[in-house]
Amino acid sequence: MRSFTLAQLERAIQYWRRHHDRARLHHNSSDGARQEQLLTALYGRMIEQRLGVIDIDLITSAEFAALGCLFGVPPEHPET
Repeated sequence: MRSFTLAQLERAIQYWRRHHDRARLHHNSSDGARQEQLLTALYGRMIEQRLGVIDIDLITSAEFAALGCLFGVPPEHPET
């Protein structure tokens, strides 16, 4: 995949919101809030710039990692 659409970003944001809600319910440390914030900011940039699609070269590695949920990639747990 070389680009992401607004619809894909919306799906990823919804995924992280659900993940965050479950984490709060179960007091899980991997809450998804950061991923949701990253993707929401990316979504806002795309809307502001009137982009329907964004090329993979124009997103950060953290944003790309957060979009991994679209491919069934489980959330990464930070090293402690």
